[in-house]
Amino acid sequence: MSTAVELSLVFLTQTASAAVPLALASSGGVLSERAGVPTIALEAYLLVGAFAAASGALATGSTAFALALASFAGALTAALFALSTLTLRADAIVAGVALNLLAA
Repeated sequence: MSTAVELSLVFLTQTASAAVPLALASSGGVLSERAGVPTIALEAYLLVGAFAAASGALATGSTAFALALASFAGALTAALFALSTLTLRADAIVAGVALNLLAA
């Protein structure tokens, strides 16, 4: 194969692998929007989960532990968003932007 074709295939593969988490998060956003809950903090869930997974994998070397830690951290971030919007009556947009800034 030529170098241009190989580079094109690598580019397409990397683009597809980077687009999957964003597509999954956007489908979750559509579902929550249809339920009447505007969730701006989807990126924060992904960032916190990714950081937790990387930290867990680095500390233990276990992929299963890293996946469990990422799930727990994302769920904990979502619970923080739910607490702030439902219990404390914060505006969902403001709370979502604040969580995005906190996660970044």
